[in-house]
Amino acid sequence: MANFIHLHVHTNYSILDGLSKTKDLVKKCKKNGMNALAITDHGNMFGIKEFTEICESENADINKEISNKKKLIKDIENKISDSVYLVIEEIVEKLFNIQIQLSIDE
Repeated sequence: MANFIHLHVHTNYSILDGLSKTKDLVKKCKKNGMNALAITDHGNMFGIKEFTEICESENADINKEISNKKKLIKDIENKISDSVYLVIEEIVEKLFNIQIQLSIDE
């Protein structure tokens, strides 16, 4: 079932339509290799908070890894930015010295 996303699921918060507990749904999807799930309860959004919390806790390891990669990328970007700034500063200084030398030679 990889690449399948169920977009119409009722939880126990859907009055008269749903019986499944949110935690059970998330675990079942994860077990079956489904990367996403949409809950579509009728007449309310009471299950959204629980659904979000469960998904966040189930994906805690992945979210931590993503956060670490973002920090690593930001550090690399900062180092590159600093290096580029130093190179530009050096070029500007050389051009300034050439201009001074040219004006002295005149």
